[in-house]
Amino acid sequence: MILALQILLVISLVYILYQDINDRAVYWWLFVITGLLFGALAFNQIDYMIMRYYIGINLVLVALIITVLYGYSNFVLKKNFLNHSFGVGDLLLFIALCFGYPTIAFIVLLSFSLIFALVMHLGFRRKMKDQTAPLAGYVALFFAVSIILNGIGVFDSIYTF
Repeated sequence: MILALQILLVISLVYILYQDINDRAVYWWLFVITGLLFGALAFNQIDYMIMRYYIGINLVLVALIITVLYGYSNFVLKKNFLNHSFGVGDLLLFIALCFGYPTIAFIVLLSFSLIFALVMHLGFRRKMKDQTAPLAGYVALFFAVSIILNGIGVFDSIYTF
């Protein structure tokens, strides 16, 4: 069951990467499926009551991050927030990720995924037709690789944090 969920989740994350890089738009229902798969995988690893607590904290953290980005975009950059500084797909992916991990693991993985996205964008921006970063795609790639590495045993378990 867990292996099947991991495979389906990696497929959905790779599809998000593909769509975000090629079309700069991702089907909204893909994020719903991804969130449900993240949740199902987490609930198979962690007690239901504890995981609900983690999800709530993760959602609050994402709300704080989005609030800071919104303020920075509007008051410092003087740009519209959605679809200029931050895409709707990026927001939906962040929300979907909230359902997948305990809070400490979520913070660590999200932080490293953003660093990974920055490095990827700096490395590939000359080859891209758009100058904006496909953040949801890069973050999805990072999480797909982390799920694969966790599945083959490189990590003891992401869910032990």
